[in-house]
Amino acid sequence: MTQAGGDTRGSNSAGMARRLAAVLAADVAGYSSLMEADESGTLRRLQRLRDDLLLPLLAGHRGRLFKQIGDGFLAEFASAGEALRCAVDIQRRLDVAADAA
Repeated sequence: MTQAGGDTRGSNSAGMARRLAAVLAADVAGYSSLMEADESGTLRRLQRLRDDLLLPLLAGHRGRLFKQIGDGFLAEFASAGEALRCAVDIQRRLDVAADAA
């Protein structure tokens, strides 16, 4: 993408636009032990956490889930600040949920 005056900031040599993104990577601590103890219950809890906690928090922080593998996920944000705030909110909500259980 060439700007007025031939400036090519934000593009690479192939002319494709570039953008910066922050990536949040996380997984469940002790997942293997949880699966060993109660596979179906662990999978149900993981799905519920994804639907009820993770996805709404990502949306609220303008994030996008782009990869989920087993107990882990990758989410993209336009800023590192939003990624950090989302990570902190996820951890706080998980702590509250653990205290309530």
